[in-house]
Amino acid sequence: MSELTKATDKLLCIYEDAELQISLLSFLVLEYHASLDEHLMGHDSLSNFYGYTGNQLLTAYEELEYYGYVVQKNEYISFTNKTKQLFNSKVNRLTTIERETLEKTFEIFWKAYPVRVGKKKAKFEWMKLRPDKNLYETIIESITTQIKYKAQEERKGKFVPEFQHAERWLKNERYNDECVVGKNFIGKLTNNKPKRDER
Repeated sequence: MSELTKATDKLLCIYEDAELQISLLSFLVLEYHASLDEHLMGHDSLSNFYGYTGNQLLTAYEELEYYGYVVQKNEYISFTNKTKQLFNSKVNRLTTIERETLEKTFEIFWKAYPVRVGKKKAKFEWMKLRPDKNLYETIIESITTQIKYKAQEERKGKFVPEFQHAERWLKNERYNDECVVGKNFIGKLTNNKPKRDER
């Protein structure tokens, strides 16, 4: 793998993992300035070597200032702490094998989960969670237990809330919920409904 490919991979990884609100173009302009500690806006290299137009650069600088990555003063920019944190964070890129394993385990999770809505968002949460073998087994076991528990309680005539969409279930770590007799797995039900005003 060439050095250029490694550098590009690293940058794309930072961009993807940080879930930035700025465009990729603005991110690359910011990275150029931060890596060279270059404070002059619209440096010749950006247009002559990288091929950015004046309008692209203007849009990028406006976006970077709007989202708090730089402060503009005349023809110069200064970096905020947000920029320093962005490029100082460690990058932990998935290998191809790790990505394929996560995609396979996600498909098993998706088939086991009772509410199959919002697959793309659920997969995003799964990839962000990056469950290892133990956590994956805990998640699958938890789904099975919660499905059985819900069916068992409903047969007794008890109300048990529906499952959340898979994305929220993962994000809220519902796989750590416990099934306790007399309670549902989402939380203890209360009968303390507000009394209706009969006036």
